[in-house]
Amino acid sequence: MKQFWTILLSCQILFSSCASILNGSSQKVKVVSPTNCQTYLNGKQVYLQAGYLTLSRNMIPQQFTFKREGYLDENKVAIQYKKSPLAVLSIIPFGVFVYPIFLDNGKKAYNYEKVISLVNQDYKVPSFGRFKLFPKFNQFELSEDMEFYNFNSYRSYYYFKTSDFQPTHYSVSLKRNELLTQLYFQEKLEVLINEKEYVRSSSLNLDKFKTELKIDVRLLDLELSEINTSSSYNGGFTQVKIELLWLLQDVYGNKLEEVTTFDSSGEFKFHNKKDYDQSVQSAIEDCLHKGYITFLNNEKVGNLMLNGFETKEVNFPLLLLNDSRAANTLKKAINSVVTVKLEEGHGSGVFISNDGYLVTNYHVVQNNKKVKIIDNSGKEYWAEVIRINKTKDLALLKADTEVEPIRFSMSPLQITQEVYAIGTPASTNLSQTVSRGIVSRIEKNDSKNKFVQFDASINSGNSGGALLNNKGELVGIVNAKLTGKGIEGIGFAIAIDQVYKGLSLNFAGVNKP
Repeated sequence: MKQFWTILLSCQILFSSCASILNGSSQKVKVVSPTNCQTYLNGKQVYLQAGYLTLSRNMIPQQFTFKREGYLDENKVAIQYKKSPLAVLSIIPFGVFVYPIFLDNGKKAYNYEKVISLVNQDYKVPSFGRFKLFPKFNQFELSEDMEFYNFNSYRSYYYFKTSDFQPTHYSVSLKRNELLTQLYFQEKLEVLINEKEYVRSSSLNLDKFKTELKIDVRLLDLELSEINTSSSYNGGFTQVKIELLWLLQDVYGNKLEEVTTFDSSGEFKFHNKKDYDQSVQSAIEDCLHKGYITFLNNEKVGNLMLNGFETKEVNFPLLLLNDSRAANTLKKAINSVVTVKLEEGHGSGVFISNDGYLVTNYHVVQNNKKVKIIDNSGKEYWAEVIRINKTKDLALLKADTEVEPIRFSMSPLQITQEVYAIGTPASTNLSQTVSRGIVSRIEKNDSKNKFVQFDASINSGNSGGALLNNKGELVGIVNAKLTGKGIEGIGFAIAIDQVYKGLSLNFAGVNKP
């Protein structure tokens, strides 16, 4: 009797594991992908044999990546989830007792899908070489009602593939998620928009109004799905869906286009808890990238960046100014440079007439009608914005005061000529800071704007400040600095003839060219 039960138990173990024992340790699957598409398996390139690839039956998710020139990579995960037909043999010795088939859970008991298919790659990367305008990332923010994101958890891949089974659903607070912070999105979008190969990021561009755009991105909705291999085995993959609002602006923050995108990421595997976070990050970065490509391929956005937007030359009536009491030394001229103060920052400005007219950059004042100025004595008063020329980055202001202005230079600049940059760099406490340098080059661009390149030290607060010669005469309005790793001492000023032509200025008794 004892021998009988021993034999019966042995048979039960044997026949309840038919698929686990008899199924092969690997499986050939057919891989279908577009022409000229390279296939990578778990990070290594693989070569198909007559369209087939052999996968190990080890219950570990297999990461496929499909690469094709001109398109974003597509990512899919292959998981064993179909019980092998050999499992049917487990019921033979037990007749109606079908339960042994459910005990057949070895690594070899399950098959992959017979076909791993990527029908097409929908995200075609635009070519930056054809664009006239180039976007730069500005800022990221959460929408006002974006306090929670949706989280779906599927117990097994089988449940995910079968519509009859619904996932476990949660609403998760973004504030409690240490991974999905606003800073994380900010950093990823900055790299994506500013450093990808189809965006020109390192070229010198002084005519920013005509060629550079700003992008603000707002997160509207996020859904994260976690698909587990099965209840018996670790691993699975993650996938996200993200809705974003993309706001395209000119360099001064004026709205040009607004586009909403909704995209799904590829599938990114995880094998255990240690690499789960990396899987989520990869899915999010992939989805952000797809959202950006969707935005760039929007018809209106594409036409704008391809053709640019019209910039009409502004024509003001001639304004006659009086600079009869202008400073006649460099030391006195320094006192005619002021700080232009705004709520969100500051710049510099230069008095050019006895009765309180001053010049600065448009990007300093932007759309403000009035700004506060601080003179060399620390006195604060208001100045009204009278004229703006966006294409030349110039603005004319008027303050109700009597001053000793700076006289425009009548002499042509020479390479290696000594110049002095005066302004308020970095902090308003550093007003009327002076740095000395030489003229390195006279730069002209396609728009016939003229810039003076110099090597005197400047910072962002110098914008709108004075570039003077050693007589204290104005030779330019500081407006830009070339920045980057290893770059020092390359500043630019709008040449003085561009200033009075761009704002239609002349001076009593003096015929400016």
